[in-house]
Amino acid sequence: MLITTLVTYVICLNPPMSEKATWPLDGLNHELNSIASLESSYGRNVNHRRHPKGEFHTAYGSLGLKPSTAHWQWTISPTLQQQFPGLKDEAVFLREFWSNKKLYTACANEHWRYLRRVTPTLNRAVYSWRWGLGASSTASDETVAADTYTKRYGGR
Repeated sequence: MLITTLVTYVICLNPPMSEKATWPLDGLNHELNSIASLESSYGRNVNHRRHPKGEFHTAYGSLGLKPSTAHWQWTISPTLQQQFPGLKDEAVFLREFWSNKKLYTACANEHWRYLRRVTPTLNRAVYSWRWGLGASSTASDETVAADTYTKRYGGR
């Protein structure tokens, strides 16, 4: 635990290369194109606001995908674990996530497939991408429909 904390601290001293483009993403699910537009204007604005919990919880890249979400998706996906082995440690995952577009894209696609599978509508999946599954599960249909992010996605 101490080593993981130390490595995470060192990594945070060297934040991700914000200028590193994460667009375009080869093999990206086409439904995520509008997410990229909303989150970063297709990779032009990728300096997401730092989360109070640190870099592991801070949105990254053109899709605004949080490393913590991507790592969780990796932990429940045998396919991702087979394609990208050895990423159980959060600090190791974080460094790879920041530098490997294929990992970033694969985690985004897998997470999107998961959201589409566990939510009843496209709008609810979009809302879940932005606000998280917890918020989505407690939001009324009216709240989801009135959400600016969700409406902007639908208008594309």
